[in-house]
Amino acid sequence: MVSLGARLKSLDSLASKGIHDDVTAAEAETCVVWTYLLAADLIRLADGTSALLVSDATA
Repeated sequence: MVSLGARLKSLDSLASKGIHDDVTAAEAETCVVWTYLLAADLIRLADGTSALLVSDATA
């Protein structure tokens, strides 16, 4: 779960950059990809198939 929080913080920082600075095409693409991956992680958490949940259950 720590990695998910770190990814949320990084995504927020990248998304907020556009307010304070110019955003390159590469940064915009990264933001889109990270958003897609985050959505996939949240769906896996919701349906119980996340590796984070599996490792927590076996620990």
